[in-house]
Amino acid sequence: MKKLLCALTLFAAAAVAQADGVHGTVSGSVNAGIDIQPRSSMREIGLPVYPGAMPAPKDDDGDGDEGNVSMSLWGGSFGMKLQVAKFQSTDSIDAIQGFYRDALARYGKVLDCGGASISAGASESRTELRLSCGKDDHHDGKHVLKVGDSDKDFRLVALKQEGKLVTIDIVRLVIKGD
Repeated sequence: MKKLLCALTLFAAAAVAQADGVHGTVSGSVNAGIDIQPRSSMREIGLPVYPGAMPAPKDDDGDGDEGNVSMSLWGGSFGMKLQVAKFQSTDSIDAIQGFYRDALARYGKVLDCGGASISAGASESRTELRLSCGKDDHHDGKHVLKVGDSDKDFRLVALKQEGKLVTIDIVRLVIKGD
């Protein structure tokens, strides 16, 4: 989480620097900021919580990351909002995957990056919205579903079998501006 925050801060600085088209300098007044909240709204993400799923406990890496966050970043005409929610369930990964494939389908064609039909490095598997499967989407026991209802509004659900539990990571990224 700390690395992500550093990257977002640098990204905000770059967005502000480019706000008036001049690299490295800003003339005039430019509105910029970052807002970080410790919870994300499933309503804003636009996906339901899997029935019976529980919020995931804090990670063991010591940074206090609960896996749930909402971050907004803006500078000049650019803005983005990243929302992340993390849950766990004892149901089968196949049942959870089917539930989220159906839930994501209301936003367009769902790209399934985790099944046996996708081979490692299959970046040619794309939707019409430039979504693709990356090499990290293909590990054993991991299933990743992606959808975008515009070229700047994406949702992703990553499922990973961890012992008897399935971890459910839900992400929405909205980008505004060029």
